[in-house]
Amino acid sequence: MSKRKTVPIPLRGLLIMAVAILLSITAGAESRSAAMKRADRELRQGNYELAERIYRQLVEHNADDNDARLGLSFALIKRAQLQEAFQEAARVVAVDPLNARAHTLMGTALLRSGEFRISVEALKTGIKFNAKEALAWAGLANTYFWIDRARNVTGVFLSQVLPFADETALGLFGKLETEVYRGL
Repeated sequence: MSKRKTVPIPLRGLLIMAVAILLSITAGAESRSAAMKRADRELRQGNYELAERIYRQLVEHNADDNDARLGLSFALIKRAQLQEAFQEAARVVAVDPLNARAHTLMGTALLRSGEFRISVEALKTGIKFNAKEALAWAGLANTYFWIDRARNVTGVFLSQVLPFADETALGLFGKLETEVYRGL
């Protein structure tokens, strides 16, 4: 008759606690993933305010979540909160200087703010780090162009409205871009 070894009670408790911790970490990762997917879906559908809230919650939960921070930056650009959008992307560049998307978002925020010269450098840097990163540029009379190489999409919005960054023109450009991506 063989003797069966038993695990002492304190060790069994530690094992159960370790399994519980692993399960909670896994569940947390799944909820983060689901939240990111939901925020991305809201962006595609043009629900920028809701996407912003979701990304903010993710960043509040984990300040090191650069993907959520960049999603927040993009949502802020869509809502014309350009200074904060720039700051969120700049936080990512501070910890990941080679992040193409962060540089591109900084350039986009600068471009939409009317800072042409500075925006060009940030956009060039983004493309240098990742040739598939989207490219955007604008003209003085509120003309806007973009190329999204990753999704094979190009768009042009033309107007003859001054001053640059006219609120109505930016709103119409934002709606055009939203509808283009919604149709994909």
